[in-house]
This record gives sequence, C-alpha cells and structure tokens, in this order.
Amino acid sequence: MAGEILEKLSQDEKARAIYQQRRKWYLDKVSSEKYFLSKGREEGIKEGIKEGIKEGIKEGIKEGIKEGELKGKRDIAKKLISLGIEIDKIEEATKLSRAEIEEIANE
Repeated sequence: MAGEILEKLSQDEKARAIYQQRRKWYLDKVSSEKYFLSKGREEGIKEGIKEGIKEGIKEGIKEGIKEGELKGKRDIAKKLISLGIEIDKIEEATKLSRAEIEEIANE
C-alpha cells in the first residue's frame, strides 16, 4: 500500500511538488515552534534570574540593616556597662536580653 503511494508520488511530478511543498511547510512549522519555545524559555530564565537578583538584594539589605541595628544596640550596651548602669536599665534601653548584656560585659 505505502509502496504503491510512494511509487505513484515519485512518478507524478505535480503530486511530488505538492508533497514537497507540504513537507516544507510542516518542517518550517516545527522549526518555528521550536525556535519560539526556545526563545520563550530563554526569556523566562533571564527574567527569573533578574527577579532572583532583585529579591536577593532586598533580603541582603534587610539582613544588613538588622545586623547594623543589633551592633548598635550592643555598642550602646557596652557603653552603658562601662558607665556602671544597672543591667535592668540596659535591658530596658536596648531591648537586649539579660544574657546578651552579661555576655557583652564579659567580653
């Protein structure tokens, strides 16, 4: 059956031209679909990386601020300890725990 169709197509110039035209259209369609899929994937990856970097920077800034605030509180506690201020008052002023203040005092 398939052999008969192939033989008929190979002998009929017009049928062969139609077949080749359809085949070219199909291959072009598949090729363009692959291209656009690939481009879409690339764009998605680039956008994901860009968003990831943005989020990383935001988180880094937040973490840096938090660390800076803690360092500031610890520096104040150290100064208040050196001035002889009671631990209860230092706790109240800095919002650091008693254990943290005692650790600072022992440094």
